[in-house]
Amino acid sequence: MFKAVVGHSNDPDSLSAVEKVFQQCASSLTENVPQAGIILQLALNIPSLKRRIRRVKP
Repeated sequence: MFKAVVGHSNDPDSLSAVEKVFQQCASSLTENVPQAGIILQLALNIPSLKRRIRRVKP
């Protein structure tokens, strides 16, 4: 079974926005384990975002 979830944030703090999006997606997935993800972002602090994402979903 294929399940897709979407999270979004308009928080100007990109690191905070990443946390909010992951929380939204996790609550929508319930017990399902994610197998893939697509992240679209407009941010200047790309290395920090990548580190944060890897900590949440290694």
